[in-house]
Amino acid sequence: MMSSEERIDSLHKRMAARRQLRERRTLGCLYASCSILAISLVLILFGSGAHAGGTAGIYTGAAILFGGAGPYVLTAIIAFMLGVFITVLLNRKQEKQGMEVKDR
Repeated sequence: MMSSEERIDSLHKRMAARRQLRERRTLGCLYASCSILAISLVLILFGSGAHAGGTAGIYTGAAILFGGAGPYVLTAIIAFMLGVFITVLLNRKQEKQGMEVKDR
């Protein structure tokens, strides 16, 4: 028979193992999504031939959408969304760590 302290210790070890597994899965998903996003951005930018060289200075405001610079706008939107996503994940992780410290 295990004592109460041994049971609590084994419970804490199992919880830590499950937490590490969940973090590994989350990081794996983040790595995969960032890799797919980076590859797709490279394909969009270099595959579309939208680089206009010296004429890029004439695009201002909403005219960018009509001048063949669509991939650049798409890149900016995806980069912004990715930044928001990573910020939210890091804030949640920081809040969880703060709660764990308070619980102890």
